[in-house]
Amino acid sequence: METYFEHLRSNYDQKVRIFSDVKAGLEHLKAAGYRLGVVTNQKREFTVRGLELGQILPFFDTIVTLDDVKEGKPSPQPVIQAMVRIGAKPEETLMIGDSKYDVLAASAAKVKSAVLEWYGKADWKVVVPDYHFDNFLEFMHELATVKRQSFWKAEVTLHG
Repeated sequence: METYFEHLRSNYDQKVRIFSDVKAGLEHLKAAGYRLGVVTNQKREFTVRGLELGQILPFFDTIVTLDDVKEGKPSPQPVIQAMVRIGAKPEETLMIGDSKYDVLAASAAKVKSAVLEWYGKADWKVVVPDYHFDNFLEFMHELATVKRQSFWKAEVTLHG
């Protein structure tokens, strides 16, 4: 494992790319008073580095990584821990992710889920999110249109 992590460390900065419209969207959400967090199955060192490289680390009120919990996603534990840290209730929380593990973790934590399908459309028949969006801009448009009360950005996925 240490060989793998050394390889990651030496190549990580060149691989990380932030998805289009994420930074502007996070700026908007933060300015509007949303409490934002990251829940990821990555190690803390890589998560923080990726958020720094994307220049989006300051937007988040909490970061829960695999290093912070006994069980990662699809367990509800990291989602619940993030909610506790930022003082959010399940009914005012939205888990945004891009995998079935995000949807399963959200469901187990009794929060709504949204899927950003940046990698293309997936088959969501077995695991069903509450919302689907093609990208972050579409999510932001829907948020502005519907004027939802309180969302929490649970995960930003970075290329890498």
